[in-house]
Amino acid sequence: METLNTSVFLILCIFRGTTISQMPHTGDCPPRTALHTIDARKLSGGVWYENQRTASLVEWPYKCITFKIQPFYEHKSTLTVTSIHRLDGGLVKYSVSLKSLDPEGRNGKMTAKVPLVEGKISRIYTGRQMPIQILAMDNSTTSWAIVWSCRAFPRTRLHTESVWVLTRERELDETVSREIQESLTALNLEHLVMRDSMQNECSLEDEIK
Repeated sequence: METLNTSVFLILCIFRGTTISQMPHTGDCPPRTALHTIDARKLSGGVWYENQRTASLVEWPYKCITFKIQPFYEHKSTLTVTSIHRLDGGLVKYSVSLKSLDPEGRNGKMTAKVPLVEGKISRIYTGRQMPIQILAMDNSTTSWAIVWSCRAFPRTRLHTESVWVLTRERELDETVSREIQESLTALNLEHLVMRDSMQNECSLEDEIK
């Protein structure tokens, strides 16, 4: 019985920790400003690793999450998201349509449209068919980026925020980690509960091809 109670307690802790930041907040989406000094086209090429993100129960089963952005053409691009399912080890992969909202592609303001792929629930915006605005809010030019999005619920005064910390390296040193945390604080995002994506659990065999 004690073991059962302990297990239930741990499950409740995990549930609380992974859902608290996704609880709706009152009011409209807070005003956020996209980077004006970033070339959205430079986000393409190579692999971005999800280092941290706002906690979400839907996200928990997935690890080794990576993003690949194709070169922008006429302000549009395709983002490929790949992850490993924690329970069965299966590969989960789908594509997201990106569009830069700046004609010159010189800031981090974009929209993302996530379709349902092969009947699977999309990993970032569950089942959303309409474009959702995302903002690249800060980056180090070469090694990391902070991406933010907000979902407002129609006909209500409620919203939820999502944040992703993307990095070019799977494992970070203390200096880079400190830079990221300082940026999250400066951007007034420290009130959101962030989850470590546990990239250290990923092996070379999990590397995205």
